[in-house]
Amino acid sequence: MNGIRAGAAAVVFLLCAGASSADDTMRRFRGDALNDGVIGAYTLVNRQILVTDFMGEMQANFTPAERKRGLRGPYYCKFNLRDSKLRCFVSRYDSKNFPRLMALKKNERVSVIGRIEQLAPGARGVHNPYYILRIGRIRQGWLLEEDQEIFADLDEAVACTDVSPQEIAARPEEYAGEYLRVRDGFSIPSTLFTGLERDLNLDPRRALKFYLENFATPCYLLNTPENKKVLEALASGDRVTVSGRLNCIPAADDVLYLFSVREIRPGW
Repeated sequence: MNGIRAGAAAVVFLLCAGASSADDTMRRFRGDALNDGVIGAYTLVNRQILVTDFMGEMQANFTPAERKRGLRGPYYCKFNLRDSKLRCFVSRYDSKNFPRLMALKKNERVSVIGRIEQLAPGARGVHNPYYILRIGRIRQGWLLEEDQEIFADLDEAVACTDVSPQEIAARPEEYAGEYLRVRDGFSIPSTLFTGLERDLNLDPRRALKFYLENFATPCYLLNTPENKKVLEALASGDRVTVSGRLNCIPAADDVLYLFSVREIRPGW
């Protein structure tokens, strides 16, 4: 699993690149666990945080308090995150983050890093402060924990162990995190991705999903023109050799096994 951790660490570095050394203690929140009370309780004002949430609505109106801080329509885009309801701002002149924001659609999973600011203290006797998030980094998808990046380090020349699909089905826990080579019959491709799969950044834009005949574990291949061409040439029952890593992902009271495919070749 060391390779997976290294890959996820690289993703964290890329998302946080350019941030100050104070980010070593940057807190991370899921959108449904972040609200005004949490911001106050953790004294997050003027600190950078990482939020994984869903894209909300673009907002055209700017309040007087926002305009007083220079946050105006000609210079900034305003939007909210769906679950946290946090109001976020991205500069229209930000050559990296503005195009990324414009490419996002409502209810898409999104990760943001930004600095919390308090524009108003709230009415006296009523705890209703006015917080905003000034975005420093934004990306489509959720920034995952270090052992959840399905495609991390798959291009490394790691030797694969030959295992039958029946062996893996009988004792999957013994092969979790291992690089394996499986010979089986191709079953069907699939364009259906569950909510849990999408939580792992697996969707039709990023991944090609398919099944093997004797291997119940779903298989995922990076969605590239070359890989798409390989899958489209396969028919149900065709013999294939698939190499990759078996991932074990905690899911509620159970675990989920997913196979990250590094290579798929026709024949055995």
